[in-house]
Amino acid sequence: MALEAHHGTGAHADGGHRVSLAIPCRPEYAALCRLTVAGIANLQGLDQETVADLKVAVTEACSLFMRFAESGGEAPPGAARFAESGGEAPLVDAPEPVIRLEFSITDDSWVIQVCAGQGSSPAHPLVHPTAETELGLSVIRALLDRVELLAESDGGFSLTLVKQV
Repeated sequence: MALEAHHGTGAHADGGHRVSLAIPCRPEYAALCRLTVAGIANLQGLDQETVADLKVAVTEACSLFMRFAESGGEAPPGAARFAESGGEAPLVDAPEPVIRLEFSITDDSWVIQVCAGQGSSPAHPLVHPTAETELGLSVIRALLDRVELLAESDGGFSLTLVKQV
């Protein structure tokens, strides 16, 4: 597990905050994502409704990747690797697949990228969504201003979540 925080112009051209969190792809670690959102939101002075929306959206996004990992989905080579600092450090092997969250926060918006190198297996719930996956994505879309599903260069997927505050 890794957590990094950056503040100021050195990390973000607009003077915002950047926080990175990497957790094992297991449900018992979802609480850390929620706590990270709550902690950052507390520093920003966000209202409780916005904080609740962000926490639910991040939890749902992580759950999409966790459900796939629990179902025995095949991860491609390198899926259990993550950068420990700012994407510039060499990749290190993790004992299992990880979910990486990248928070980019300014005074007027939150951009959260949630990704896990789960690969493009036809069974991946974001490739061929199930009713449960569609419900999770619908919840996320209802709470946020923009949600984007992106293919990653390692064959995995990421969700980019945007909330104007």
